[in-house]
Amino acid sequence: ERIYISDSLETIYFYSSVFAPQGMSLNMIHEWRYFNEEEKKWEVVSRIPFFIEGGRDIGYRWFTYRSVWPGKWRVSIKTESGQTVGRKDFWIIKNKDLLELEEKIK
Repeated sequence: ERIYISDSLETIYFYSSVFAPQGMSLNMIHEWRYFNEEEKKWEVVSRIPFFIEGGRDIGYRWFTYRSVWPGKWRVSIKTESGQTVGRKDFWIIKNKDLLELEEKIK
């Protein structure tokens, strides 16, 4: 997925939904990673914790946000013990045209 931003640094939000059955309680983490092209490896940029407790029929929805810059990104939904339960990869792309459009709308 591609996300276009108008500046070199913008804040984006990551939303997740997790089902937890009755009696389950977990510390969860949104782990934000950026792919370092020079070193050809993923780097952890932030780990944001949240807590879920089972028994809600509709599950739990949680969001985190952070400032991002152009490049390849990944957010993983993990348990406190490090087990990955979901992940989303995306590209942040700077687009000068968005800034021009935003200025024309104002």
